[in-house]
Amino acid sequence: MTEQTTTQPQHLTLDGQQLKGLLLAGMAWLEQHYQIVNQLNVFPVPDGDTGINMLLTMQSAWAEIAELEDTHVGQIMRKFARGAVNGSRGNSGVILSQIWRGFSVALREREILDAQAFAEACQTGVKFAYDAAPKPAREGTILTVVREASEVVQECVENERDLTAIMARFVEQANDALIRTPDMLPVLKEAGVVDSGGQGLTYIFEGMLRRLRGESLEAEMEKSASVVPVRKPAPVMSAAEFGHPYDVQLLLRGQELDVAKIRAAIEAMGDSAIVTSDGESTVKIHVHVYDPGRPISYASRLGVVGDVVVENMYEQYLENVGAGPLAEPPPAPAVELTPEDVAVLAIAPGDGLARIFYEQGAARLVSGGQTMNPSTEEIFAALQEIPSEKIVILPNNSNVILAAQQAARKARDKTVAIVPSKNIPQGISAMLFYANAHMNEDQRHDMDTIVRGMRESLDLVLSGEVTTAVRSVHMDGVRAKAGQLIGLLEDRLVVAGDDLAQVTSDLVGAVDADEYELVTLYYGADVDGIKARALGEVLESTYGDLSFEVIYGGQPHYHFLLSVE
Repeated sequence: MTEQTTTQPQHLTLDGQQLKGLLLAGMAWLEQHYQIVNQLNVFPVPDGDTGINMLLTMQSAWAEIAELEDTHVGQIMRKFARGAVNGSRGNSGVILSQIWRGFSVALREREILDAQAFAEACQTGVKFAYDAAPKPAREGTILTVVREASEVVQECVENERDLTAIMARFVEQANDALIRTPDMLPVLKEAGVVDSGGQGLTYIFEGMLRRLRGESLEAEMEKSASVVPVRKPAPVMSAAEFGHPYDVQLLLRGQELDVAKIRAAIEAMGDSAIVTSDGESTVKIHVHVYDPGRPISYASRLGVVGDVVVENMYEQYLENVGAGPLAEPPPAPAVELTPEDVAVLAIAPGDGLARIFYEQGAARLVSGGQTMNPSTEEIFAALQEIPSEKIVILPNNSNVILAAQQAARKARDKTVAIVPSKNIPQGISAMLFYANAHMNEDQRHDMDTIVRGMRESLDLVLSGEVTTAVRSVHMDGVRAKAGQLIGLLEDRLVVAGDDLAQVTSDLVGAVDADEYELVTLYYGADVDGIKARALGEVLESTYGDLSFEVIYGGQPHYHFLLSVE
């Protein structure tokens, strides 16, 4: 029997189109495995979205280069990185985008990619990733995986010029580091998983290696090239997700109308603004807004208003999808802001929570949270809509903080601060401080005072949640089966069971009643309001030292969010 050997193709250099093929293969391979990445969640709660976030980040990056025929490596990588940064979602998506940004910086002047250039790109990618990560950077994450793999590349490049061989060593070391992540992060070991971001990164480079080796990815690449959606849309979009519901069109007639000034004012009121002039005395205005009265009132102060058309696009949408009519108006901003005022942009899921943030003075809401992290570009676009020059962002989710930071850096014409709220109760606590400061003429313009007070407010509440376990787990001394109800307090698994009222009651029982007075229960989209309020009454009679409030939140996936003060 004759022994057969397979010769791997060698690649000493790659041009821009060949690099483009590698990036597509990396995205394709991740697309084949993103659901595995999603399942590598430390807590058994329905927020396993790392794989989706990384895939959407890659899809956004790919969209920037899909039609490019440039053979210059630096140009391909520059646009790919820009798309990755704008479309980055979640902490792992942001870290991934910064790795590509480092690649683009290192390869800026490179017409071709060779071994030395790849090594430099890896090194710069690691630096950018660590610079973007929360400090101090934890080992046992995607950072460890990319750093160790890059270190091996630095060693290999001294004697190896074949990109296929170097990429193989990168992937081999990435997998080795990935396997060891539970030894570096005890929480991973307790949950019995490896780091999800590191796994996603490894899949991307495995796909790139498969392309270099000539292994078939045709079906996967064909599917990826069409940017197959990876999320199933909700049956009915919430008003918070829909955004500005009113379409306003009107004609403004007057003398010496400043069209540029009018356009700037209208653009600040909403989105899809179009302001045109006939060059004489008539200006046509079109804009999507929360309050249709604002553009009409503004225009009436400048001249004569006519041909006014106001349409509720959200009601039209509900009719088109066969949903019932609106029971109450969509949540909308409740405060008027000047450019000097400090404004707040908050991220929150659910119409009820959106309404709460607006009532406390938020200028804009971006819909998002667990399982639906907004992108850097979505947050940046909302920042640009706010007329104030000083803005505070409340992420209200630990997995949104890095995207918020990237959006803040892009908004160079505004002063933007991040108050790092990790959950909804912290965000509402911070908003209560903001609401009081905004009513104080001496404080409403004072960015430093407001940011400091909002940051201090984060520590005034405990956060709890009741949801359904997405997998079986034994952690924090509690066993939970997939499909059971679970209660968490400050990210610690406290209780598991099959009865919603009992699990919620047991979770409240874990609170030290001597230190706290009020428990607010925000009930989710799948919880009956009458039953939620009845549960609040039972809890108040059971835990006599605590007062209870029950408020509609409308959040998906979480039956109750608890705020303990």
